[in-house]
Amino acid sequence: MWSKKPGRDDKLLFPAVGIILGLGLVFLLLQALLPGWHYALDWRLGCPFQNLTGLYCPGCGGQRGLKYLLWGEFGQSLYHHPLVLPFAIYLVIYFISQAINRISRGKTPALCFRMWHLQGFLALLVLQWIVKNILLLAGLYSI
Repeated sequence: MWSKKPGRDDKLLFPAVGIILGLGLVFLLLQALLPGWHYALDWRLGCPFQNLTGLYCPGCGGQRGLKYLLWGEFGQSLYHHPLVLPFAIYLVIYFISQAINRISRGKTPALCFRMWHLQGFLALLVLQWIVKNILLLAGLYSI
């Protein structure tokens, strides 16, 4: 997991994560300079799975979770999609550790992507999907 020499996947993933985090920072900067500007944005796209079945899909609530994360409302982010915040934390740790590794020319270890990271995330995604739908059917949860 932590290695002084990033793998081939990390060489491709590092710039992509940097772009994603950079866009997030631009959003946060806009939020700081122009509070309330985001209310003009329509974040909600319809979910075809939910429209057809009446159940949540694994990604339902992800847009709202991301929106609340970027607004700094972490509790609301976790409520709408419990994996948005942990995934964002993972991306930040990954990017910072990779950047430090590259700056130090491999002298400090970096978090390296492993397939089990993706497999674990997908397992958690399915688990939260099942739990959300059980709670939905029991009338205990809605987004």
